[in-house]
Amino acid sequence: MLLRWIARTLLALIALIALMVLVTAWTLWRFDTYSAPDPVAPPDPAALAYFINDYAPAREAFVRKADALAQRFAGVERLAIPVASAQVPGLSVDGVYVPAQREARRLLILLSGTHGVEGPAGSAVTRLFMDEFMTPAALADTGVLLLHAMNP
Repeated sequence: MLLRWIARTLLALIALIALMVLVTAWTLWRFDTYSAPDPVAPPDPAALAYFINDYAPAREAFVRKADALAQRFAGVERLAIPVASAQVPGLSVDGVYVPAQREARRLLILLSGTHGVEGPAGSAVTRLFMDEFMTPAALADTGVLLLHAMNP
């Protein structure tokens, strides 16, 4: 009787372990093969306008927005650090520093294009930040240093 109880208990444990292995395998398979459905909403053309895939036009757009910031806020400084290149002339790391407008308590540093490949996306986010988030209220006690295309 004891042997029969041990045999049934072992068989139940083996069945439970087998069930756990099957459930785990199925879960991992579902996780590995899942693909989210495409979004129904079309992309916003105004947001897509920020994405420029070429360095020179993206740099020009950044410089234009930096000049616009210099017109809106006091003490704005622009900088351009030349980057030597045998293949492409005229490369530079561009930046703009907008100091806190009332009391300097914080500094936000935002840079893009560190590895090169994310340059277009980083440039787009930087220019969007310049348009949407650099407001008089935000700059009251926070200075902002933006560096564009760290690895042009």
